[in-house]
Amino acid sequence: MGSQREGTPVDDLDLGTEFALEQLRHVPPVRRLLVIEPKAHLRPAIDAAMQRHAEFWDMSFANDETMAQGLLGAVAPDVVILPVGAASAGWLEWLGRNHPTVLRVLAASGDPGPLAGSVDIAHQLVAQPYDLTMLLDQVDASLRRRDLLESPAMRVLVGGTGALPSPPTTYLRLTEVLRDPDHGVVDLARVIERDPAIAAKSLQLVNSAWYGVGRQITSMRQAAVLLGGDALRGLVLSAEVSRDLGHGIDEAWLAGFERRAGDVASAALVIAEPRDRGDATAAALLHDVGELILAAEHLDVLQAGQALPTVKDRLAHEKAELGATHQEVGAALLAAWGLPESLIDATALHHTPRLRFDGRFDLVGAIHVADALVGIGEPGAGALAQDYLAAIGALDRVEGWELAVTASTLRPGDV
Repeated sequence: MGSQREGTPVDDLDLGTEFALEQLRHVPPVRRLLVIEPKAHLRPAIDAAMQRHAEFWDMSFANDETMAQGLLGAVAPDVVILPVGAASAGWLEWLGRNHPTVLRVLAASGDPGPLAGSVDIAHQLVAQPYDLTMLLDQVDASLRRRDLLESPAMRVLVGGTGALPSPPTTYLRLTEVLRDPDHGVVDLARVIERDPAIAAKSLQLVNSAWYGVGRQITSMRQAAVLLGGDALRGLVLSAEVSRDLGHGIDEAWLAGFERRAGDVASAALVIAEPRDRGDATAAALLHDVGELILAAEHLDVLQAGQALPTVKDRLAHEKAELGATHQEVGAALLAAWGLPESLIDATALHHTPRLRFDGRFDLVGAIHVADALVGIGEPGAGALAQDYLAAIGALDRVEGWELAVTASTLRPGDV
């Protein structure tokens, strides 16, 4: 593997400008919240909790979908929160088609599996009872990232039901299981096996060359023992996203996309600091998820950008042609799903790590380095941000990372 250290570094300040300005000078706007709550006795407690957030949130109540539909024009909500059963799946579909930029949050008690008709067309799932302050912070972060998309067409692409895949429900359920200190591999396997298609795709991925397990894995229990919970969760997330976003995309392009994502994941695991390795697999597998969204209808634009000599040229091309870059689109989708900030930032900034500079080498930096090293020699690949690595004292680690990445991404027949 050759070195990129002599190449021109990426000019971070020229890329992702909207994201940088939002982070550096963000003044929270007043958001509008519509809560559909048929149980009248619960509303006073919600209203009282909202008083602590009145400076930045305006809230309206509706008893049911009919009342909510009447309020939509007058309230123009940014967010609709409703418990499972408060509105039909058909009404949620109508909301997505006619108000695609409204964030739809579904609150469920217990297992939402039997209510998949509604779950599939919500942006975020929360468990009842929920912490309102935490929920509003999460929703606000989702909206701020979505607001980075200046093009109305891209906002609809991320928000509308026609383009928005189901929230990654198996991933979310695995997350809940992993929070239980008494969980075991049987618990993890059972969650995945409830979706046979995801189980099959996950086994395909774990047996692929880039995982290099050395033996055939035939069950999710074996996979859970081999990989551990965090890596397994990342693999499942990748399987869900590929399944839901891969429809109608050129098969050869999609195969190359998945192969490269796997190589970046292998590289990230050897580059990331120990504290970040739990999220490294998921972050690496998802870092280019915006490409999947764009590939569905704009593959020609995406491929033209990928053929340009530098990542700076590529992102400028995407911005000019589509109104948003694949980084911005991917981050907006993950934020709309309510995925962790670490995954969103790694997606939003993997070409521009200095925009989240905090003086240490974190997950964003690990995904940036992994992506750059795997991409050496590819047209449009990102160069290492030498100024960022120098600023955090990591520039002298590049040679060791190169050797480790070469070893981690070798496939049978490469040597």
